[in-house]
Amino acid sequence: LAMANRRFREDRDLVLEAVRRNGLALEFVASRYKADREVVLAAVASQEWALEHASQGMLADREVILTALKKQSEFVDFDENVFGFASENLRGDRELVLWAVHTSVLGLGYASADLKRDKDFV
Repeated sequence: LAMANRRFREDRDLVLEAVRRNGLALEFVASRYKADREVVLAAVASQEWALEHASQGMLADREVILTALKKQSEFVDFDENVFGFASENLRGDRELVLWAVHTSVLGLGYASADLKRDKDFV
């Protein structure tokens, strides 16, 4: 999509197919699709790092973040954690933090301060 005509980058069906094949194609789609839940979910299901190109609103969507974390959990990644893209309000979500830590211990670093202080959780 990077080299595609603008008309193609704005065609929703083509955008969906592109991000399903390679989630990182989200970088090159029309802005409105970076805020389109179906498009973003397809992108992160394909490649969790597509979160980097999603709209701020999508970074506050629990299902989008959970989908990316589940995708990342397929691989061990000691250097990075996609939970760092999650909005502040999701960083206190116990299930999301557990998925983030399951992927990499670095995920705990993105948890809310309240959750980090919770002795029953940590």
